[in-house]
Amino acid sequence: MTALPTSQVDRRQFAGWGLGILAVTPITFAGMLGCNKRNPPARIARYRIAGPSMNPTFWGCSRTLICQSCGVTIRVDEKLLQLAIEQASAVRHSSACWHCGTALAQTQLTAALKASALPPDVIDVSACVPTDLQDGDILLVEKHGIHVKRLLGKPGQTVSVDDSGRLLVDGRRPAFPSMPHVAVDRDRLRVSSRWQAVGEKATWQRRADRSWLAQGDSGWLAYKHQNVYRAAGPGRVLDDYPGNLGIERSLYPADGLSLRFQLSTPRSVEPTKVKVWVAYWTAQGIDVQHQTVVVHDAIDVAATTKPTSSAARERTASTMVPIDLLSPPQPIGVRLSSSAERRVEIRDLSVNRDVLYRINPTAPPIDVPASNRPPKYPFQLDGNEWFVVGDNVPLSIDSRSWGVVRTTDILGRVQSPYSDR
Repeated sequence: MTALPTSQVDRRQFAGWGLGILAVTPITFAGMLGCNKRNPPARIARYRIAGPSMNPTFWGCSRTLICQSCGVTIRVDEKLLQLAIEQASAVRHSSACWHCGTALAQTQLTAALKASALPPDVIDVSACVPTDLQDGDILLVEKHGIHVKRLLGKPGQTVSVDDSGRLLVDGRRPAFPSMPHVAVDRDRLRVSSRWQAVGEKATWQRRADRSWLAQGDSGWLAYKHQNVYRAAGPGRVLDDYPGNLGIERSLYPADGLSLRFQLSTPRSVEPTKVKVWVAYWTAQGIDVQHQTVVVHDAIDVAATTKPTSSAARERTASTMVPIDLLSPPQPIGVRLSSSAERRVEIRDLSVNRDVLYRINPTAPPIDVPASNRPPKYPFQLDGNEWFVVGDNVPLSIDSRSWGVVRTTDILGRVQSPYSDR
């Protein structure tokens, strides 16, 4: 991925390369699918994913390569990898590791393409009843081909765009339990950590095995983001997509951050109660998440931003978080407090972000009829209209390009991935 002021390869070219026309290929059928009041959901068909439009949720035929500098594993769609090789050979630009910014040599990209492929994901699709569909459901739709897309807008809802180009449904950002996540930082892969202890009373120490150790009230440990495409200088977390090698496009500020880590109490023979605070900078204010866990063996801890009232957010933040702790380039802080002043260890600090659904940065091709173009935002969906988007937001061709889908265009709902590997 290389961040540029403007897009050098637009999404219309992807359709020409076959990345946006057919999202799946059928494997088995079990009668005619569809989405109507009389279709029994028991009818199931099986499809194989093709193309990158639903990455990172689903993958077509792909490869993996390992950054020789930081060791992160990068999964790339086969056709995107071919594009990255072509771009490198034409000296147009070099692809870079999303994690450390190291340029990926053409020889490494070529070797990855020649290596054994990861087979495409296989999905089960069932007939569905329209009234049963929920926000975030993944659908199989037929419009200019057969596609797998995520449902963002239902009949009667209003789709609009905020000042930053983010899609809104009934005035709110899409949010649902199956929201996909994109990796931002993996501390275990960094010799020099982006995390740092803040304040004189902080007891955090980073050890040679890249774990962090604290005792009693740990004080705050803060994450400072760096833009690997801008000489690793401090900056906002951006909507980068690790697998989109060979793509030049503008990057935009992202939010919806989340944190995972493994928590343990070394040399403790008894269960230890540990209080965990995770604080996030958001455009609406500081959001503090709190939980208490009982640790015996190592356990996984997860925390994410979640909607809270402004009053509750300000009240919690004012009592817990120093005013200068968090900022846009330093958006996360974590603090622990253990019973009996015991030592606490955390490993594998992993920062992720939600997929950010944005408007289409390019206009639809001129040969698309007006009836297949999206109306100008905002617009309200009629009684049989649905708004769907692919999870690989920069590359997906969907309702942002060819307009809403109608109930008769919905072939079914994706039940779950099926593995035939």
